[in-house]
Amino acid sequence: MKSWTDWFGQLGSAVKDQGNPVSQVRTINNGSVSNGGANAASGYSIIEADSMDGAVELAKGCPVLQGGASLEVAETFDAM
Repeated sequence: MKSWTDWFGQLGSAVKDQGNPVSQVRTINNGSVSNGGANAASGYSIIEADSMDGAVELAKGCPVLQGGASLEVAETFDAM
C-alpha cells in the first residue's frame, strides 16, 4: 500500500481520482454475454496531464507495473 501512497504523492494535483480495483468482468458483444474479457481491467485511476505522452510518463510510476502487470492509458473527452 505504501507504494501506492508514494506514487499518488508524487503525482500531486494530477490525481483526479485515485480509483479502485474491480472484480468481476462481463463482456457484452452482439447480444451475447460472457465472463471475462480480452482486456479485462483490474482497476482504474484517473490522472490529468497536458498530453498523452505526459500521461504515459506519469503512468510509468504506477505500482501495478512492479508486479509484472501491464496498464493502459486512455484519454477521455466531453461527449455531451
